[in-house]
Amino acid sequence: MKGMGFQYTKRGENRHLFREEKTMVNHRCAYLRQIREYRELGFDIVYTDETPRSDATDGISGEKAVLQYDWLTEDLVDLYHTEVPPVFRGRGVGKLLAKAALEHFTEKKIRMSPTCTFIQKYVNDNPSPSYSSLIVSDIPRPGL
Repeated sequence: MKGMGFQYTKRGENRHLFREEKTMVNHRCAYLRQIREYRELGFDIVYTDETPRSDATDGISGEKAVLQYDWLTEDLVDLYHTEVPPVFRGRGVGKLLAKAALEHFTEKKIRMSPTCTFIQKYVNDNPSPSYSSLIVSDIPRPGL
């Protein structure tokens, strides 16, 4: 649990307590504020944990912006595709999907191989010490 950002505290005889570190709480609050801002613009933002895609819909046309990934090992994902339909372009939705995926896998201490050129550009344009150590390149892929 410590590796996931929790602090372990023993309270009394047989009581144990796990607390999130303050940095994780602050990070989550900032992320939720950003999601609220996008929803106020009319976007339905959906992140489905443990599935190989994260998407956003505009709530009107039903079109989806999508980020797709594959699990390569139990601690490594390939962020291989983003697709942003015209209704979303120029509004930062692709960046939101990229940021959400990077933050999600960073929080879980999952290594990431960004083979999608959009994700690669996002990582280069938005360097962060929180996820830079988890970015992996030159991953051998079976059959390639």
